[in-house]
Amino acid sequence: MFLLQESIEKYGILNSLIVRPVLDGYYEIISGHRRKYAAEKLGYRKVPVIIRVLSEDDSILSMRYVWLLSEG
Repeated sequence: MFLLQESIEKYGILNSLIVRPVLDGYYEIISGHRRKYAAEKLGYRKVPVIIRVLSEDDSILSMRYVWLLSEG
């Protein structure tokens, strides 16, 4: 986490978080949980996001796909 925070301090968030709209104007993070956490620790109040309209099933598949890519 320290290296991620260091990178965000130096370069900013290079890859936007992916979110999907849920009830009452809120968003669920599909990809980027660690980036959001690191940014919060640095005092960021806003982060770049890409909004995707996904069903519950599609969002789960997307999360697993991103997780598998990161394991590689």
